[in-house]
Order: sequence, then structure tokens, then C-alpha cells
Amino acid sequence: MAGNSTLPIYQNSTTSTSAAPPSSTSYVASAKAFMGEIAEAGKTALARQRPWSEVLDKDCFSKPDSIADATSRMKQNLSYFRFNYAVVSAVIVFIGLLWHPGSLIILMLLAAAWFYLYVSRTEPVVFFGRAFSAREVLVILGVVTFGAVLFTSTGSTILTSLVMAAALLAVHAAFRTPDDLFLEEPVNVTQKNFGYQPLTTV
Repeated sequence: MAGNSTLPIYQNSTTSTSAAPPSSTSYVASAKAFMGEIAEAGKTALARQRPWSEVLDKDCFSKPDSIADATSRMKQNLSYFRFNYAVVSAVIVFIGLLWHPGSLIILMLLAAAWFYLYVSRTEPVVFFGRAFSAREVLVILGVVTFGAVLFTSTGSTILTSLVMAAALLAVHAAFRTPDDLFLEEPVNVTQKNFGYQPLTTV
């Protein structure tokens, strides 16, 4: 009887100890999957950007004739060079964060908190014996992130960098003549979105 009574104790201890490794490996797997998605998104954005020789072609810059002309150029260039503009904006924000290391450290800590407590979390967060649901963790992280961005130099650094990027890109978009940019664009869009049509017609 004593031997039978001790069996559940050993079974519970083995199951509890064997349950620990999957949780650690799940963090590694989720981290790899998360970083893989980020890398894939980055590759997609870089692959869809226009050649930088088109962006910086000095022969294609001229003063707009009017505000309406500048607005029209900005709309067309924003649509055509949107991925290039996104890369330029990201670089300017990154340089701004490097110029203010404190903001970069805060942003990295926030990113680590989001990843550890929400993105890669497979079990409830337990703090002082209380388990927090995913929604509660999301709300708490959102409030902490908002406060950190609003009441530290991080928000002003990012906002200043984005304003500088917007001003620089607005000047480029207004002075870059888009006359030579859309000659092949409809063909590319058709082939991308409706590439099956030539197969059906043939």
C-alpha cells in the first residue's frame, strides 16, 4: 500500500520536471519564427524598392510649375517610390536613435518586454502569485509603452526623426519629375495581380 501511495508522487514530479524543457524550447522556436517573419518582411520590402539610380537621377529634377504640380508629383512619387521612402525614413529614425543612446536603450527594453511577455509567451504571466491573461498583458504593455514614449526622450527623438524624414522626402517628391516613372508600371501591376490571365487566354 505504501508503494502504491508513493507512485503518484513520482509521476507528478516527473511530469513537472519534464514539462519544463518544452517551455524553454518553445521560447526558442517562437523567437526563431518571429525573427524569421521580420527578416522575410524586410527582404520583401527591399526586393520591391525601386533602383536608387532612379531615385537620385539628377537629370529628372526640376522646379514644379505650381503648387498643384508639386502636389501631383508628390502623389505619384509617393506611390512609385514608397518602399524607398520607407527605407530612408527607417534609416533616419535609426540615426536619430543612435544620436540619443538613452532613447535607443529604452526602445530596445520595450521591444524585449513585448517579445518576452506577449509575442513569445505560451503560458500566462505569473507575478506575485497572480496569473495575468493575454489581454491584461497587452493593456499593461500598451500603457507602459505609451508612458515611456510620451514621458521620455524616446518619443521626441522618433517624432523629430520622422518630421525630418517627411520634410526631406517631401522635397524630393516635389522636385522629382515623374514623367519617366509610369511607362512600365501598369504592365508590372497587371502581371503581378492578374498573372494567370495570359495562361488562360493562351
